[in-house]
Amino acid sequence: MSLNNLSVDLGDAGRRDEGLAAIEEAVEVRRRLATANPAAYEPDLASSLNNLSLRLGDAGRGDEAERARSEAHDVEDREKRRRRGRSPKSA
Repeated sequence: MSLNNLSVDLGDAGRRDEGLAAIEEAVEVRRRLATANPAAYEPDLASSLNNLSLRLGDAGRGDEAERARSEAHDVEDREKRRRRGRSPKSA
């Protein structure tokens, strides 16, 4: 969570390039973790992807921002389906 928070803090301080670099690193780390254990780490990956989308948008990189937002949405959908699969109501 530290890189994610650092990105937000740097962006708020006007250090957008550094904030973008921090969130890009956070996404890389969380992708690796989510690959190894999706149930545990995909929610954090989705959060980082959403923050990446915001930072990319701030940098004027709209197409990349949209791709990150779309990926975050896909990850969130997978997590919802996974939770429904464990829900007693789905049995």
